[in-house]
Amino acid sequence: MPGGDLSVGNYVDGVYFSGAHGLARELDVVERVEVLKGPQGTLFGRNSTGGAINVVTPRATDELTAFVSSLFGSFADRRIKMFVSGPLAFGFSASVGALIGRSHEYYEPSPQSVVRRFPDNEQRGARVKLRWAPSDFFDATASALYLETEGTGAC
Repeated sequence: MPGGDLSVGNYVDGVYFSGAHGLARELDVVERVEVLKGPQGTLFGRNSTGGAINVVTPRATDELTAFVSSLFGSFADRRIKMFVSGPLAFGFSASVGALIGRSHEYYEPSPQSVVRRFPDNEQRGARVKLRWAPSDFFDATASALYLETEGTGAC
């Protein structure tokens, strides 16, 4: 059923994503994937009969790490991804992941349709994590996520 709730809860760093969770997963390097069998309701606070999938992304590190990758595929699919993590100052470190992509729609309008061309699918997103670890006994992380999808296939 369109717009229905999924039977498996999808989480990124413990935060529930109801719809377009695939784009959120693409933003960062993945540290691990946790798969929990269902029914699941106690651990994450959302009752999901099929279980839960939690994608855990790594914390901001004190060592400089960076990568850039690109993808080119059928239907003019092109995507560029980047990730940078490293120290700042005074016990602060940060990580930034970004994604931009575009692809042509693979649906063709019917001859009776008034629509002559579907718009391209576009994805944009960024995740920023800021970590403060001034001592061995204190560690705090704040994160922000921005996701935007446009096109016929966007949910």
